[in-house]
Amino acid sequence: MKKSEWDDHRIEELFKAMPKIHDERSPHEIYEKIQQTQKASKRKLPAVFSFSAAAAAVVLIIVLILPVLTNEPLQLAGPHDQLKKQSFHGEEKNFKKQELRKDVPPSSNSDINSQDASRSAGISMLKAAEEPIKTTVSKEEEKDHYVLRFGLPSPDAIFVPITILVDKAKYSSWMDAFNATAEKIPEQDWGFDDFYPLQGELNYDEQKQKMVVKLDENNPYTTALSLESSIYLRVFQYDFEQMGIKDVEILNEAGKPMNFESFGPIDIINPDRFKTGYYSYTLPNGDNYLVPGEVIMPNAQKAFEMMKDSPSDLLQSIIPQGIDYSVEEKNSEIETIKFSSKMNLNSGDQAANLKMIEGMLLTAHQFGYKYIQFENITPEKWEGYDFSKLVETPISPNKKELP
Repeated sequence: MKKSEWDDHRIEELFKAMPKIHDERSPHEIYEKIQQTQKASKRKLPAVFSFSAAAAAVVLIIVLILPVLTNEPLQLAGPHDQLKKQSFHGEEKNFKKQELRKDVPPSSNSDINSQDASRSAGISMLKAAEEPIKTTVSKEEEKDHYVLRFGLPSPDAIFVPITILVDKAKYSSWMDAFNATAEKIPEQDWGFDDFYPLQGELNYDEQKQKMVVKLDENNPYTTALSLESSIYLRVFQYDFEQMGIKDVEILNEAGKPMNFESFGPIDIINPDRFKTGYYSYTLPNGDNYLVPGEVIMPNAQKAFEMMKDSPSDLLQSIIPQGIDYSVEEKNSEIETIKFSSKMNLNSGDQAANLKMIEGMLLTAHQFGYKYIQFENITPEKWEGYDFSKLVETPISPNKKELP
């Protein structure tokens, strides 16, 4: 028979977990009952009853003792008792773990401690991942870095802009930094489709603020109904706006405008901010990003209004359920957002609240606003933001670092 690992303390805990007995009779009733029992016991019980009582007692003893001998916890009924049973299993595992540590040599104990430390570190990392993390790029970060924006196509054919900061001191120009970084982007490791580096020869005239792209006829961008063609053109529309490029010209080998079978000859592309609201998109691998919507809006007020609802199954609203607000233009540089009821950023999902604030700021930036004045919001200072004053809009979304 298997040796029991139970000690006195464990057995005591078992009996504590058993159902409690309550007797609501008065002392007088109990005394009378004892007197009747004593009188009845003087009478000789029938042999059959004695045998049955003895058998029942044996069965009861076996039921109580068997779990102790087999190391199985006593099964108790009811929801509350079920919770006790779960806790009991946890204590048993911890007890066995302690017994194991007593028996193993010192080196093995060290291994176990190392495994525990690694597990604790993993849990800490998971907790850290749940905390809100700012992903937007501020104007201040542009001083010492080239802000490189890359539009990456997802497996769902969603255009996801990501931003990579590189030290200006390491490159002779923005164009050199862009080309070198494009070679290093691990699209598939990040859950995207391969797209960079861009095919063609890119030449940038800084004085004219003009980009000239030369493509040969054998390329993946100009074929009919090609998804790559729309993404390729949108890259120039979106990626290069941040660097102040005014014109992008795409030429064939003969120096003439490249003919895209889906769109016809493309003469000049004028990079500009994509005037729309921001939404939440989750890749198949679970990574989440802020992405601009697919529909151009006439003004910021309309974009903010549309952001309250999800435009599709893939793009989700960044506004938490139950939150409402109004938007008003204070002047050409400042937009005012007033929440209908007090917005407590410390309440609810902190990551979702941060995503809402970042998406609002990015949307305002798309329409040329430099600041947002938030009203009816608390606390005044939260996650690096000071809502007691104007909040500066960021210049780019989804900051990532190369591995």
